[in-house]
Amino acid sequence: MNQTVYDFGSALFRKRDLWVFLVSDSVQEIRLPDDFDGRVRLFPLPRLVMFPNVVQPLHIFEPRYCDLLHDAMLDDGLITLATLREGWEPKLSAQPSIAPVVCIGKVFSHMPTEDNRHNILLIGVQRARIIEELQVLTPYRQAVVEPIFDIYDPSRDDDRDDRQANLVAAYKQAFPAVGAAGSGLTKILRSGIPLGPLTDIITYSVEFPSAMKEMLLEKGDVDARSDLLLKMLENWDSKTGSIPTQDSENFSRRADSDDDFAPPFSAN
Repeated sequence: MNQTVYDFGSALFRKRDLWVFLVSDSVQEIRLPDDFDGRVRLFPLPRLVMFPNVVQPLHIFEPRYCDLLHDAMLDDGLITLATLREGWEPKLSAQPSIAPVVCIGKVFSHMPTEDNRHNILLIGVQRARIIEELQVLTPYRQAVVEPIFDIYDPSRDDDRDDRQANLVAAYKQAFPAVGAAGSGLTKILRSGIPLGPLTDIITYSVEFPSAMKEMLLEKGDVDARSDLLLKMLENWDSKTGSIPTQDSENFSRRADSDDDFAPPFSAN
């Protein structure tokens, strides 16, 4: 089973250091290879939660990740972004803890520099859950993952358009500068793309804490994901850049029983 990633054309905008491509009228079949066996190369980064359907620029200079990129370009072009857990700084010489849900990406632009560094654009292809981290001889980490595919609940088909409209409205209210008429996201918000890619693009583009984004990344149920995102947006305090502590605790209690990897929302 594969899912379509939308072809984002050439227009893009910048939200601090994050880039998101705008959806064009065509759809490109960017997907996992048919012979994908679940083995991935891990690129752990702090405070970055990658999503399908968005594009992340990366500047690669550490030798181990240059090796990772070299191996990826000789193979399937796939690099899996993982989020480092808090407290990773003292553990870089070992293997610091990473979130168990990751995003598999594919390199679609690669520009090497004269000093043996690399600028790439990575498009998110597939959310996945780590099943096992492997013992390997490569200088970079590898794991076996299980893809998490988007699922739409047929019983909720009738009100999905209304919920999508409510999501866009809440997004514009919570982040008026990003959702403003002149912003790059306007085309996406008006394009009528499916709810799944819309939730990923919105989540990636806003300044939610990593813990909140991880909760959304791990949800394959698109309707449940959009419900959670809507509640987050409705409760977001733009003045403090957080969700009030009590509401944070309520969200944590709503999480599924098997979703215990995500820490409570930050009250900062």
